[in-house]
Amino acid sequence: MKKLFVLMVCVLFAAHAQAQNEKLGLKSLSECEGDAPEGIDVYAGENEEGMAILTIFKNAMPVQTMKVGYVNVNRYGGDISFVHYADVNFDGHTDILIGMDAPRNYITPIIYNPQTAKYDYQGDDITMQQPIFDMDNKVVYGGGAGSAAQFYFTKFVPAGKGIKAQKMFRITSDPVSFNKNSDPQFRVKFKYEEIDMNEKLIRGFNTYKQIPAEWKRPMEKLGFEDW
Repeated sequence: MKKLFVLMVCVLFAAHAQAQNEKLGLKSLSECEGDAPEGIDVYAGENEEGMAILTIFKNAMPVQTMKVGYVNVNRYGGDISFVHYADVNFDGHTDILIGMDAPRNYITPIIYNPQTAKYDYQGDDITMQQPIFDMDNKVVYGGGAGSAAQFYFTKFVPAGKGIKAQKMFRITSDPVSFNKNSDPQFRVKFKYEEIDMNEKLIRGFNTYKQIPAEWKRPMEKLGFEDW
C-alpha cells in the first residue's frame, strides 16, 4: 500500500511538473529539435587548431563552409559531430545548432537567412549551454555553470535575421566570501544578480521571491527553484 501511495505521488508530481512546464511555454532543445530541411545535410569536423569547421550540403553538393569557433565536436568518439535542428530566432525557419546539449558543453547556433537562402554564423560570443526555449515570449535561455560556486543564465533574443545575447542572471552559492563581513541576520544562502553582457550589475535580489518571472521560468525548468 505504501509503495502504491509513493507511486501515485510520483505520478502526480510528474504530471504537475509537465503541466507547469507547458504553462510556462518552456522547452528544452530536445523538445524543440526537428528534422533537417529537405535536401540539407551537415558535417562538422575540426582543423588542427581545434576550430570547428562546418560544411553544409544541399542535395549532396557542398554549398557552404565556415569556421564556427571552439565548440564541443568530435570529443566523445565517432567522426560526426553533435548537430541539432531547431528554430532559434522564432522566424519560422529551421536553423542549425552545433555542439552537445549537456551542462558543461556549448552550443553554437547557425541561423538560416531566408533572403540569401544561406546560413549565418552568429559569432564566437553567441554560444549557449543547455538551451531553453521560451516559446510564448520568443526567448532562448542558456544555462550553465561558470564555476563551482556560480551558475549563469543568458537571455538570447531575436535580432535582425539572427539572435543576440541581451543580459545574464548570475547565481552565486559562496556564503564564505559573500557573508563573511555581513551581520548574521542579513546573511543569505545565495546571491542573485542580473548583469549585463560585460558582467556589470543591473540589480540584485536577496531572496528567490524577489526574482522577476523572466528568470524564474528558466530556473524552474532546470530545477533551481530551491536555490
